[in-house]
Amino acid sequence: MQKNIITLKHAIFKLKHLILPILISVLIISCTKEKNELSPSSDIDEVKKEFYAQNPLADNENFFNSIFTSYINWDSVVVKDENNLYIKISSSETIYYGDSTFSINLADYFWLKAQKKDNKWGYSFISFIPNSEATRELFQGKIVTKFLSSNKVIIREYKGDINSSGLIAGFPPMREPCVSAYVAGELNNVYCSAGGDDDYEQWLSGGPGDYSNIPPSTGSPGGTSSTSPNTVKYKFENYACMENFLKNLENLSTFKDMVKPFTLDGNGTGNPNLQWSFKTDMSWDPNKGYNYGLASATNPNESTNRDVDIYFNANALNNSSDLVIAATALHEAIHAYSNYFLKTNKMNADGIVDEKIQEFWFTSALKTLEIQKKAGLNGDYRDHQTMMSDNVFPVMIGFLKAWGGNRYSSNEYVMASMLGLGQAGQMFDPSINAQMAQDVSSLFDKLKKDYKITDAAFNEFLKTHSNVDPNGPLNTKKISCAK
Repeated sequence: MQKNIITLKHAIFKLKHLILPILISVLIISCTKEKNELSPSSDIDEVKKEFYAQNPLADNENFFNSIFTSYINWDSVVVKDENNLYIKISSSETIYYGDSTFSINLADYFWLKAQKKDNKWGYSFISFIPNSEATRELFQGKIVTKFLSSNKVIIREYKGDINSSGLIAGFPPMREPCVSAYVAGELNNVYCSAGGDDDYEQWLSGGPGDYSNIPPSTGSPGGTSSTSPNTVKYKFENYACMENFLKNLENLSTFKDMVKPFTLDGNGTGNPNLQWSFKTDMSWDPNKGYNYGLASATNPNESTNRDVDIYFNANALNNSSDLVIAATALHEAIHAYSNYFLKTNKMNADGIVDEKIQEFWFTSALKTLEIQKKAGLNGDYRDHQTMMSDNVFPVMIGFLKAWGGNRYSSNEYVMASMLGLGQAGQMFDPSINAQMAQDVSSLFDKLKKDYKITDAAFNEFLKTHSNVDPNGPLNTKKISCAK
């Protein structure tokens, strides 16, 4: 597999590859028979029947929220006792909450609370929203309750330690106005408090007691697990913050399927490996070009799996904004998946598709382009055309927006997604012919036109984000362990 290198030429701002990947947090469900059964209860039919009698419109995909779709998973039930059940609410959409230091998919945290009072079932939507990795483990953060009978919402923030008896004394909950998150790349207020405490059925309100007995997300009862598979390794001896930086990116589920071959066993082809690290000998010279990083096969002669090593340029880590580092990660993860997919499925030979490789948005993009059959050609030529397609480029922008929130402008997210796409690999591979280079360059020029990005604006973006002034406004937007 040819090396994929991100580069920035002196007079030409057609970069070449960004790096980095990301993986996904693997949440493990465990259960204890007495308190937490992640299986239907004997009373579930009664609970379900009464729920739909009270909420006849609940089958509508926007019943719980008009901004995103969701549905009730009646096969995933936690039984606290005979009068208290929790049913998982799922969504096919990703609802990004957080910032560049911590982010989650809110869809993992939705529950339908069913509680019996005076021999009658009542229902409310509840969601626990941690503010950081630490508060997730301590069950501290916001708890959202939507009362289905009145359609009103209350949001409270709990800052004390939560245990089976509730909050530690001296830390009453704070009323919060709204919870904002990214849906389809756009920032929305997904929940806002309305009304006073007297307007609610307080007995159905979500609180600490709920989370002493049920998992707040899809993790194990009483806490969650966020561990990376041992097939993904991080080697950042001099940049300790990079492992956490990457793991925060891994929480964004758009990336989940892209790195799935590197994180799961049993995909029919063996389990490949992914390693993130850095190099100190990569070019950072205005005359030769700036190399942000590279991704290459661990063993180019290996025929079954697609083991990948991805390296950052230490100079890039020291002199780039975190937006550039995140965009590099996205770009190189796409290369890693593309090469794995094409090689594993023998697309360069006969177009056979192994159905054991699960479908997702990027796989679909590869299949819709004839260039997928030219897997023997330069990877940049093939992959960059795919990345600039309507199937992929908007998703890349949406990913970076979800990661960075309002810290950067819309145009900055567009230009970060464009990094490297104007190259067909000709700067590092003399065999790239002029027509291939022109094909990619023409698509890149069209991309700039479609998104109204001028050459001057793109050049200024590269200058600003790739040579961060220690005293400049972007200094606080570098990775925390930059030298």
